[in-house]
Amino acid sequence: MGMSGDADEPKRKMKNKGLKKKEAEMNRGILILTIICGMMIAGAFAQEGAKVTPLPIQQPQQEQPQLSDKAKIVLSEESFDFGYVYPGARVSHTIQIKNAGTDTLRLERPRPSCGCTTAPLKKQVLAPGESEDLEIVFNSMGYNRPTTKTVAVISNDAQRPSAIVTFKANMDTTSFPKIIFEPRDINFGQGKGFKQSLEIAIKNGTEETLKLKLGPKPQEFATWSLASDEIKPGKSTKLTIKLSPTLNAENYFSGSFYLAFSGKENTFNIHLPFSGGGQIQQPKPEPSPKK
Repeated sequence: MGMSGDADEPKRKMKNKGLKKKEAEMNRGILILTIICGMMIAGAFAQEGAKVTPLPIQQPQQEQPQLSDKAKIVLSEESFDFGYVYPGARVSHTIQIKNAGTDTLRLERPRPSCGCTTAPLKKQVLAPGESEDLEIVFNSMGYNRPTTKTVAVISNDAQRPSAIVTFKANMDTTSFPKIIFEPRDINFGQGKGFKQSLEIAIKNGTEETLKLKLGPKPQEFATWSLASDEIKPGKSTKLTIKLSPTLNAENYFSGSFYLAFSGKENTFNIHLPFSGGGQIQQPKPEPSPKK
């Protein structure tokens, strides 16, 4: 039996050698295939201009009005200046859009140049001869310098499909005329400190006599009255603001108004914000120290 085992030994060695050879050939084949695949991928990206381009995101398209040679847009003003605006005031100005043509004027939603501006349009179809108000509202929060903004009014007027309104506002308080308001922060208070009326002293710090009047103001908020419509240099007058009964300490409110000043040498507007009401934020109690 020992001789038979020795006789089979060369056969086993030859069999194992054959298996190892086949295994080596398989591994070599896998390696070659891997190299070829890698070269193909690298070659694809190495081609001039080859790049991965993401699929475009489909955006909803706004329907463009069909242009008409007989529709004609006319704006009552194409530029205006808010004047001096204390930062934080939301100021507004209303212009008129008129259809001076003989065909229907179709308007799109106006497009302000900045998120600080809104221009809501209540009516988008105007018959010949018809007009519509457009209120342009600018929020001066965060500004401390002069700025210029635009609002594009898009229509089906073939001669003028985009009518541009430009406005200016100056929030650089260091350049304001010498008009002193006391208090400058017009706040009606909160809670038990809420006041239904306030008096604001207005002092003329310039060297000329100034006429003044109130510009358009939110009548639904309050009644407004000036003690005098003229201020001599170094003198003061008073503005009294009485809130309507609908405004109270419970609900927060805010708005703005402006005063128009005119003298022999200078004419300017100053916008001021006002606010009040709302809940008073109570301080959180401090945690008691651990014993």
